[in-house]
Amino acid sequence: MTKLSWYDFMTEQDKAHDELLGKKELAGFGETPALVLIDIYYSVLGFQRLPIMESVQTWPMSTGLE
Repeated sequence: MTKLSWYDFMTEQDKAHDELLGKKELAGFGETPALVLIDIYYSVLGFQRLPIMESVQTWPMSTGLE
C-alpha cells in the first residue's frame, strides 16, 4: 500500500482494515463534489461557546457546549 501522510498516526487495526479492503489510494471527490453544511446557524451554535444553561438564555434552541 502507498504510504499516506497520516499512516504513522493510524492504529494497527486501522492499517489492517485498509489492507483487508485493498485500499491503495485516496478515493478522491468524484466528478461532482458537494459541500453539505448541517445545523450551521446561530440559534444552535450562538456567537460564542457557552455552557448550555447560559447559551439558552439568548438562543433557546442552543446546544451550548454539548
